[in-house]
Amino acid sequence: MRALALGIVLSTVVLLTAGCGIERQIVDDISLVTAVGYDPAEGNKIQGTIAVPNFQAEGTVMTEIFSDTAMLMRENSAKLNTEANRPLATGKLEVILFNQELAKEGIQKLKDVFVRDPSIGSRARLAITEGPTQEVLTRQYWDNDAGMYLSDMLEQNIDRGTIPETNLHLFVYALYSKGADPYLPYLSVEDMVSIDGIALLDHDRYVGKIPYEQTYTFNSLVGDFQNATFPIHRGDKKSATVSNISSDRTIQFKGSGKNMELIIDVKQKGILREYRGGKITKKVLKNIEESMEKQMKKQAKDILKKLKELNIDPLALGNEYHSEHRNFSWKEWEKMYPELKFTPKIDVKIMEYGIRR
Repeated sequence: MRALALGIVLSTVVLLTAGCGIERQIVDDISLVTAVGYDPAEGNKIQGTIAVPNFQAEGTVMTEIFSDTAMLMRENSAKLNTEANRPLATGKLEVILFNQELAKEGIQKLKDVFVRDPSIGSRARLAITEGPTQEVLTRQYWDNDAGMYLSDMLEQNIDRGTIPETNLHLFVYALYSKGADPYLPYLSVEDMVSIDGIALLDHDRYVGKIPYEQTYTFNSLVGDFQNATFPIHRGDKKSATVSNISSDRTIQFKGSGKNMELIIDVKQKGILREYRGGKITKKVLKNIEESMEKQMKKQAKDILKKLKELNIDPLALGNEYHSEHRNFSWKEWEKMYPELKFTPKIDVKIMEYGIRR
């Protein structure tokens, strides 16, 4: 369906921004860029790689790759245009990738290029890659274009609660918010490209990640979400998986100054999807709830400890505190944050467990 829709689009006229005015261009006469990636290169240069879909007669979509190095991103774009047989247009850009090593130096200046380009939508997805972004974009994704495949992969994992909602608009909002720090999906490349956790940023610099095993709990600390699955591993081999119907987070501040306690209260309602361990009884359900609460609480403590050590606030706790306190000072909050006592409270209720066959 997506290839058909794009095929229809190829016969239409789009508006592309050029300089200060609006220029009409026929889509058949341009190359629509769906993904871009940036890696560090020698001589303090940046290697830019772009993916362009090439629609085949039999209905499949191949990916054309253009890559070059330059000191500046605009310079890089100009050099890439010299390699293409048609002008490169970013109006269909869906995915922006930054290599981990490049992101350690900061990505604000790189990001600004996209924010200042009105042809790029605010819903474009951003991600940090463990290895070269070029390797991610040059992978074969069956009959899919690399940019469309990666966009769909990120979209469905957000919808299913694997990772929190992220896009260019939300990233910029967190970047310029005094009471929050950005986070992005973290991609690894092995046999396949996969989401391997959540990248943590101190303002615009990559400083660490939440491993994939803790993304569910991180999601619950960020805010409300649903549809994700949590595996419960018990020493007695009675393992289970629970899918959440809902997850609600509330924040409470107790005390003041260095004695302040920050309570993060997470209430979850879920469905037992799988259970290995015999007959399901009320006692079994209670044990599963307690096991999930115990695992999530341990993960929450580990996550909050890491955030405090890195002195970053991806949970936007500063914004929460600001909204509740009239006589507020950001300087006081910055001094207070590393000293806060974090107390996670997890409450799990299994509402359904289906029929055992």
